[in-house]
Amino acid sequence: MYSLLDAKKSCTQKGYVVNLRSSWNTSIYITMKKLLATLAVVAISAGYVNAGCGKKVASIGTLTSYDAKTKTLTMKVQRTNDPKANKKATKLTLTPASKVIGDATLDKLVGKALSVVSEHGKVDLAIPLIAANRKK
Repeated sequence: MYSLLDAKKSCTQKGYVVNLRSSWNTSIYITMKKLLATLAVVAISAGYVNAGCGKKVASIGTLTSYDAKTKTLTMKVQRTNDPKANKKATKLTLTPASKVIGDATLDKLVGKALSVVSEHGKVDLAIPLIAANRKK
């Protein structure tokens, strides 16, 4: 079997200057360079994967029902910025991070105008709308 030491001996006997160590280091350097570049791409793209889409849907309509046990509200949507939204009746769920602006609770707002900002069917903000008084 022909080994690296035999190759080095035969090359040095013939007068060639052979540095086997430098070629070994160069190949490791290129491999490490590729590995680190791949790891950097994976690390940077991992942040984008977990970022979420961030699509907020604003809907204005009338609150038709609110279930306190399941924390879901159903509203008849009159206007929305989502073209795929069902304008008849939309069910949305409340999360612990959901906020209701103002002093009123959702139980008292059934049948009244409401503006809701949601993401993927989960309420971020619920804002009761106040009708302006007409001047007489």
